[in-house]
Amino acid sequence: HDDDRNAAKVAAMKGIVMSNHLTLTGNIVRDPELRYSASGVARTVMAVATTRRFQAKGADQPTEVTSFFTVIVWGMLAEHVTESLVKGDRVTVSGRVEQRSWVDEDEQKRSSFDIVADDVAASMRFRTVRIDRTARAELQVPAAGATDEPPQESREFRATAEAPHVTEAFGDVLGDEFAAAS
Repeated sequence: HDDDRNAAKVAAMKGIVMSNHLTLTGNIVRDPELRYSASGVARTVMAVATTRRFQAKGADQPTEVTSFFTVIVWGMLAEHVTESLVKGDRVTVSGRVEQRSWVDEDEQKRSSFDIVADDVAASMRFRTVRIDRTARAELQVPAAGATDEPPQESREFRATAEAPHVTEAFGDVLGDEFAAAS
């Protein structure tokens, strides 16, 4: 009988596709912080709080449970988030969960779960939003094979007068079109 149950479980699981994708809506707890890696990749970190309200059985007042999430945003999206959003703004974040592990100064193993954003949008549930469009000439096309993944040498890059090292470091990856545009 155990073999039959195990076979049924395996058969049922064959059609299941595992996914690590989530969407959360909440308020930014502190202003997004933008930093650049040594190779010029933009990275923004922000905290988003979500509050779940429910009426517990027998309770007179609704119960509120607030959860805080660290959201990490990469590339041009990181720059746009930092330029556009501030503490208190309501946002919707679409992305995936990633676990980080480290050893602290007391030699204790630590870990945390972060949300790596694929997209961030200002929520219009309680307010209006004005959109400033970026001219296509200002957007950089990623190099062939580039992804929106955390720091790898084939990410989206934008060279500016403040960061000319981006062109120098990635000119061979981005090709002649990028060098001519910057």
